[in-house]
Amino acid sequence: MNAMSKTISSTLIIVGCLLSTRLVLAQAPQAALVQVAIAEQQLLAPTIDIAGTVVSRDSAQLSAEVAGRVIEVVEIGTELAVGDLVIRLDDPVIKAEKTQALSRIKREQARIEFYEREQQRLQTLKETNLAAQSQIDETELNLQVARADLVIAQAEARARSADVERLTIRAPFKGEMTARAVEVGERVAIGTIVARVMNPERLEVIAQLPIDSASFIRPSDSITITKNKMVDVGKIRAVVPFGDPQTHMAEARIDVDSSRWLIGQTVKVKVPIAEPVRMLAVPRDALVLRANGSSVYRVTSDNKAQQVKVTVDKGNDKFIGIRGGLENGDRVVIRGAERLRDGMTVAIQESKTLNGG
Repeated sequence: MNAMSKTISSTLIIVGCLLSTRLVLAQAPQAALVQVAIAEQQLLAPTIDIAGTVVSRDSAQLSAEVAGRVIEVVEIGTELAVGDLVIRLDDPVIKAEKTQALSRIKREQARIEFYEREQQRLQTLKETNLAAQSQIDETELNLQVARADLVIAQAEARARSADVERLTIRAPFKGEMTARAVEVGERVAIGTIVARVMNPERLEVIAQLPIDSASFIRPSDSITITKNKMVDVGKIRAVVPFGDPQTHMAEARIDVDSSRWLIGQTVKVKVPIAEPVRMLAVPRDALVLRANGSSVYRVTSDNKAQQVKVTVDKGNDKFIGIRGGLENGDRVVIRGAERLRDGMTVAIQESKTLNGG
């Protein structure tokens, strides 16, 4: 009986200990899941969004350099290499003029051959006093005229041959046929725009920016370009060194990743409106805004959340400069800060740096 009582007592003690342990664990606060980034020194400048348009660096409206009737046109969307046929014209008059010019060359060559033989014959006769000097001089003059006429005929033939070549309108660069203004059978005059060719593999963004901002960007500077949720980083290729006195706007040309954009898209370009300043910066998501001021949560070495009051400084769309109790290299909470209290234990779910690494 005593043994049974001891067994029951031992069992009750064990059960009591287990229940106490579970109660303690249930009452213990769980670590809050957060994501962090590193506070780092960075060059920051305030920015504004301006509109830009994606265009091709290689874009040409092709026009007819000679008049003629359209006999062949490639389809819109056709991929073209340099020199590929775009439109072929026909004009019998131009071709006939080329034939005439080539015939004039043969005629002048025949005249030259005749006068050269005549000159040799007269020189031989002169040795026996059978030819007058006036005959020799006249033949020399005719020979010089024939040679000059040959040069003229050759130049005319080159011009007419070039006209025949111009009957075929070719792609000036690698690209695609994006538009055509004529159809087979139509007759076009000199200067008529007949087609457009663009290269979709060499794109850039053209943006009109406030002229005061032009002094804050330079060729090769990186610049952020967005459209909806799409974000890209382009490089300033050129800033037109003068502005429009009426609109007070200047033009920037920005190289972009051609595989990500389409010609004609409207995008937003973030341009600085002041010189960049090096300062301690954190992602904007790290800021906790309250009525009594701004703060961030720093994660200590023992994974405790420590609220730090900060003063907000310059910033851009991603980062904000801060002044206060943070130091370079501190870990700051960028996700989950809304659930934190000073001194809470945190569990780092994912660590990120300022550059998104």
